[in-house]
Amino acid sequence: MDTADDSAPTEGRPPLIETRQAEAWFARTHPADYARWDRAVLIADLSDDGETYDRLHRETVTLWREHRDDPLPVEEHRTVELAQAIAWLGDRHDAAWVRANVLTVDAAEHERDEETLIRSWRAHRDEPELPGRVVGYVSSLARAREARFEQATNWHRLHDPAGHTEWSRRRDYADTIGDEWADDGRLLRHWYTQHPAATRRTPETPTRDAAQTGTSRTVRQTAGASPFATPELDAGHGPARSL
Repeated sequence: MDTADDSAPTEGRPPLIETRQAEAWFARTHPADYARWDRAVLIADLSDDGETYDRLHRETVTLWREHRDDPLPVEEHRTVELAQAIAWLGDRHDAAWVRANVLTVDAAEHERDEETLIRSWRAHRDEPELPGRVVGYVSSLARAREARFEQATNWHRLHDPAGHTEWSRRRDYADTIGDEWADDGRLLRHWYTQHPAATRRTPETPTRDAAQTGTSRTVRQTAGASPFATPELDAGHGPARSL
């Protein structure tokens, strides 16, 4: 069954940007119910039952809107919000953000990425499409992270050729793209321990006021803060292997 884009949802079917968030919320807050729902969606899709397919998605979006702000245990709250925020980015940008977030040098930078994304998602989750400034930020972050990773790789190849060969071999045999990226993150952090004061150019990120009011005012992050979107990972704008 063809998938509609965010700006032109199929009649009777909720906008894809809402469906993605609803599914992410449903899968993590009610996993058993979600598994049954997912099977029903698959059956409707395979049997070309468009009416049932659309109804199941409408019901899920309605459930999400009614209960998405229900209180959750502290340990689950951030995980559920982050999953919705990544789903909100959509297929053209979610993998780019995840890749950039993997290429962080420490826990503080990793957490800043998540806080920035979640804050933007909270402010814009009900809009009909992803704001352009969020797209720009994701792209800038990813380009900056990839440039820094290239710097780390070049240093590693020059200063530890045996270790670089071992890293390349392990990366080539990774079972999933998640494993491959984890290897990249380890190499980056090893480089960073040798260059803790390495200069990192970071993109501009919307201020809190801009996120809330829709203005385009931006603020420069401090040195060492996060820079999101690598070039397309494949023709489908996502990783070729599962995360």
